[in-house]
Amino acid sequence: MQYTICVSFAAGSIASGNKTMMRDLNCSHELAVMALAGFPLGFSFGPLALAPFSEVYGRFYVYVCSSVLFVIFLVPIARAENISTVIVFRIFLGVVGSTGSTLVGGTISDMFGDKDRGLAMGIFSVASISGTGLGPMTMGFVADAWGWRGIAYVQMTFAGVLAVLICCFTRETRGSVLLSRRAAKLRKDTGSDRYQVRSDAERASLAIMVKTSLTRPLCKPINAPWLSPCMPALTPPLPPQTSSLPSPRSRLCPFTSASPGASSISASRPCRSSWATCTASPRASRARRLRRL
Repeated sequence: MQYTICVSFAAGSIASGNKTMMRDLNCSHELAVMALAGFPLGFSFGPLALAPFSEVYGRFYVYVCSSVLFVIFLVPIARAENISTVIVFRIFLGVVGSTGSTLVGGTISDMFGDKDRGLAMGIFSVASISGTGLGPMTMGFVADAWGWRGIAYVQMTFAGVLAVLICCFTRETRGSVLLSRRAAKLRKDTGSDRYQVRSDAERASLAIMVKTSLTRPLCKPINAPWLSPCMPALTPPLPPQTSSLPSPRSRLCPFTSASPGASSISASRPCRSSWATCTASPRASRARRLRRL
């Protein structure tokens, strides 16, 4: 869950340092907004490529590799000398950071039963939504003190600590991968090939799984347009100002970088309803429905 907060925290926090980024890198506001938009762009394509790896090698290795790469990709962002470097590595950051949201649901399904998943999903919802508001709110003060590079260094420190914790304390939770490893150990110890796992025999090769994962979204607009991940590309784009919260507020009022970022805390308010919905017991929900009738 801490990794989920770290990823959502990094999604929009760089917007608080747009002014100093435009000054240091000598770029326009549009290019600074592209650096902000690079993260969700990579975030949307990351699960398509990483999902097959979690099925074959397990969730642990995907978590470890993505958390370490998340820290590594923050280094060139903090040391960038041009806006192109920031944009490219923000896209890579979104790709590896997507595991912080898309893989957690499967991990919760592995660890909790049907009756106990509500609380875990509630905590996950709070982590994913609250980080979106906490990022711009807190990083505005960092931008005032150390500029946009300070934001990247703070995120690097936070992500580095979490990467160490993930490597030391996280364990594999996917059942089919654990069974495959146990069967492989028994085959090695006994020298007999009779220990086999059905999921290994029924699973396609990694290359086919990656190809299917990457091409299926392109086929959905034809077969089922309403379920396609490409549907957001067909919606009208928002004005450039809406993707960078501090910009319009700063033109209206004499705000610093920290002041308009504090208004981003409103983005974390939906986490209250998410928590209440996921943690409500079936008996209490049924009682409320009966009272309404």
